[in-house]
Amino acid sequence: NLFSPPKTKPGPKRKNNFFLIVSRLEPQKRIDLVIKVFNDLGWPLIIVGSGSWEKKLKRLAQNNISLLGYLPDKKLVKYYQNARAVIFPQEEDFGLVALEAQACQTPVIAYRAGGATETIKNNLTGCFFTPQTASALKKTLLNWSENDYNRKNCRSWVKKFSQERFVSSWQKLISNLC
Repeated sequence: NLFSPPKTKPGPKRKNNFFLIVSRLEPQKRIDLVIKVFNDLGWPLIIVGSGSWEKKLKRLAQNNISLLGYLPDKKLVKYYQNARAVIFPQEEDFGLVALEAQACQTPVIAYRAGGATETIKNNLTGCFFTPQTASALKKTLLNWSENDYNRKNCRSWVKKFSQERFVSSWQKLISNLC
């Protein structure tokens, strides 16, 4: 599986000290909210993705924030594996990014809405902020500590969403109906 933990054992802290966003750069994704918070905190943030708001977000971002554009999965996985946490500020029906991050043993800090409430186990594989405001996200980040998370829990939790489990569940359902 491409999205997996790093092969080396980095210990409780990752080798890099950055937070990560992986997203299309569109207004509804609320990347602007995260940039405002990280501008204020001065913490390193890496944003992977492209979209219609890319130029606007680059203008908004200060020097502690890097927008890398689109990356293929083989390069993206290294960022997932080394991030302190992935920030997931938008509401999604499902949210594959949160699962990819957890598969790489990286916790997720997410807006408490939509699919994130199903794919992230609060205080085990990540945490939530609400409402969807800069002040709520900032408060969550200031109270967050990567030492509160056993990264192996992220990997164990995400297996619940594996393709194998999905197929097996459907097969059981169909056999029960027949």
